[in-house]
Amino acid sequence: MPVTDLRGVKVTKKTRLPISLLFSAISAMRIMSSFSRISRDAYISRFTHEGLREMLYALTSEKTGVLPLFFTMGTLARGDGGFPEGGSLPFVGRIVDTFQSLGGELLLNTRGDRVIVENDKAVGVMVAGKNVPADAVIITADTMSIDHLFDTPPKAPWLEEMHAVTEPTMATFLSLGITADLKKYQKGLVFKLQQPISLAEQRYEYLSVNNYASDPVYSPEGKTAITITLGGDTYDFWKKAKEENRYMDEKQKLAGVVIEALSELIPEIKGHVEVCDVATPLTYERYCSNWKGSWMTEMTPSMKMKTYPATINGLSGVYFAGQRMMPPGGLPVALMTGRMAVQYLCRDTGTLFVSEE
Repeated sequence: MPVTDLRGVKVTKKTRLPISLLFSAISAMRIMSSFSRISRDAYISRFTHEGLREMLYALTSEKTGVLPLFFTMGTLARGDGGFPEGGSLPFVGRIVDTFQSLGGELLLNTRGDRVIVENDKAVGVMVAGKNVPADAVIITADTMSIDHLFDTPPKAPWLEEMHAVTEPTMATFLSLGITADLKKYQKGLVFKLQQPISLAEQRYEYLSVNNYASDPVYSPEGKTAITITLGGDTYDFWKKAKEENRYMDEKQKLAGVVIEALSELIPEIKGHVEVCDVATPLTYERYCSNWKGSWMTEMTPSMKMKTYPATINGLSGVYFAGQRMMPPGGLPVALMTGRMAVQYLCRDTGTLFVSEE
């Protein structure tokens, strides 16, 4: 993903994109435009091998079409995709170490309650009832759910557009700890179920399984951690279950159905599930305050690739970053928009942006 500098910001090292990348981007956009008009079924029907067709059905959705598949396969083909060694925790730890080495301070287990605005300028943040003064505030919370951070909810044309076009990507995520060594199985497995699994209005004919048996951080000797992702908008189902005190029962019911189905496909699992955890969209909402518990924006064929502004006219000292600012989102977008928000701040204050050498 090309990284560029904001126009008008002073930097120590200007990023320059090679002309070849520009031509490649134009070519890619042409191909993307062509395939965005092809339905998932029409594309997959081109393949004659039944196994390939089944795999492609398992890896795509009717709503998003086949474009997301191209991004994933392109990333893997370039050797630029995979799982961080040791998982997400040490990955985040390296970011934290860098931040703190530069003088940053983290307030953990603490939510920012409100941005303090005086005379249309941010002057601080209320945190656990305490006023933390600030020269500027960068909001990395989900931009779809920021009204509670202000006494007067911010207004901007780009915010209205975001609310009008954004569709949430969400999932119910199952994690299993198994007292069996599953190293003989592949790291990524896709199974077609003889009996589809139903959840709310979603129907799952396939199970995609991540097998971490070969990762000693995840899986102690003789044991295996696996995860299963059930995509689709099930937020209202889980919300209603919570309100009716059926939430835990529904999670246990789903876990039982998935474990039973997996046991038929991987016999070593049967009777050997030691730990089971089910994270629903409400779980993501509780931990991350994400809108409807969604962790990305659906990349529908009609979606326009764009970047939303990091500022709001008439409100100074407030900048926005995060996965929602450049659909469809994801970690690379969160990183890029964080860099962009800092460049907006540097441009507004005449501060030199120190680029990585």
